[in-house]
Amino acid sequence: METLTKILEFNPILTLIFGFVLALVAMWLFRAEIKEYIRLKYDLYTEEQVNNFINMAVKNYKEKTDENRSKGK
Repeated sequence: METLTKILEFNPILTLIFGFVLALVAMWLFRAEIKEYIRLKYDLYTEEQVNNFINMAVKNYKEKTDENRSKGK
């Protein structure tokens, strides 16, 4: 471990690459937690919630158009 720190100390480019690789590994390991954090932070909807909203909107639209057609006759 001591030799690794000496190598990184004398080679800043290698240190940047090593840090970037470590960040990518951490991002890959914690991707589910990061996704949940972003969803909660920005109050985003899940795919299921979006589908329910769309289905409800389509249903309401069809009901309104059916009412308008029956009033027009």
